[in-house]
Amino acid sequence: MPENTNQINIFFKLGQFIGIASGSLAAILWMMSLWAPDTTFTFNIASTAVVLLMIVLSIIIIVATLKAHATAMIIIFGISFFPIGLYVLGVPHWIQWVGLANIGYLMAGVLIWRFKPIDYKDSFTASDQE
Repeated sequence: MPENTNQINIFFKLGQFIGIASGSLAAILWMMSLWAPDTTFTFNIASTAVVLLMIVLSIIIIVATLKAHATAMIIIFGISFFPIGLYVLGVPHWIQWVGLANIGYLMAGVLIWRFKPIDYKDSFTASDQE
């Protein structure tokens, strides 16, 4: 267990990096599955809506990572992984990387939750407090 603040900041920043990287990867892969020509996937209205929802959740993960909202990240992991990410993790196709990116949501959320510095302030609301 790290005890000095430099190690805590490194793990916190690692969590932010994993969150941004996994959110970006998932969003890009979902967009590729929707718009890239591939005969493996056929989309109807319902599946297109689910893919668009997963893209929105990936973008929300990036914002939650930047704002250090670990609880939101873990909740979004549960929403995106258990119905969809777990299924695509077992598909023998490049789309299984989406499931791995969803696991990155959980890893990032736990790292940010555990190693969030005590004096961390939201950069967007710091000017409002003065």
